[in-house]
Amino acid sequence: MLNIPFTSLEELSHNYETFLLDQYGVLHNGQSVFNGVIEALQNLQAAQKTVILLSNSAKRAEKNYQRMEQLGLKREFFQGVVTSGEVGHYLFTRGLSELGLEDGSKCWVMARDNDRSPLLGSTLKEVADPEDADVLILSGSRGELEPWEKATKKLEIPLSKELPCVCLNPDKWMLTPQGLAYGAGKLAEHYESAGGKVLWIGKPYDEMYRYAEREYSFEKIRTVAIGDSIEHDIQGAKKFGIAGAWVRDGILRDASDQEINAETLKHEAHPDFQMNHFRW
Repeated sequence: MLNIPFTSLEELSHNYETFLLDQYGVLHNGQSVFNGVIEALQNLQAAQKTVILLSNSAKRAEKNYQRMEQLGLKREFFQGVVTSGEVGHYLFTRGLSELGLEDGSKCWVMARDNDRSPLLGSTLKEVADPEDADVLILSGSRGELEPWEKATKKLEIPLSKELPCVCLNPDKWMLTPQGLAYGAGKLAEHYESAGGKVLWIGKPYDEMYRYAEREYSFEKIRTVAIGDSIEHDIQGAKKFGIAGAWVRDGILRDASDQEINAETLKHEAHPDFQMNHFRW
């Protein structure tokens, strides 16, 4: 039996001032906003809470603001957006040597689309052939469209060259209109298990949360992270020292209580609260 107290967003609003929100599986599924989300965000806005989108999206913040607006979520609902792509851009432009790379390194990019915004302003030079690369940038997958075997075959040359990999989206699985599909994080996990070296950027890794704290100066004791992934949202929150509220109706919606217990033990990430949906 899961020993996680149920709560509502309204109850959380009595004790917390800053809300770090996941997007996929909590606010929307990539194509439409879930029921009750707009009302919930309106109520947080009316209560003058600080709402920050904290997302394992390899796209930078502005692209995610635009996505929210396209889905019908007003920009003013969010006081900030922190994405793994934004943190990656910060790290790339601050200096590649801190990532173990040389200025002017040649990168081969595996992405879901043609977005290269995290690379802008850095000295990284993109190449079309992994044979010419110094580093693999793994920012997305086409998991609902591309068979797993085809995607992993693309990693064979980078593995044979022992290229370091920078993963800009640690999510192992993603919710799509077609159902669950493997994400960039699953490919990076495969790369690592095959002997490759991976630098992970995003939740649950500390740099993501430290970046958000630097940008928005929130008080940890008055901050709660809300997400549907035990591995990413809850583990990241607990490691950083803030409360974590798990949304059941997301990527783990079909998991049994026994499977959820196993997940919390595996990642040492016991949620402080659980919610059926992100609703007021």
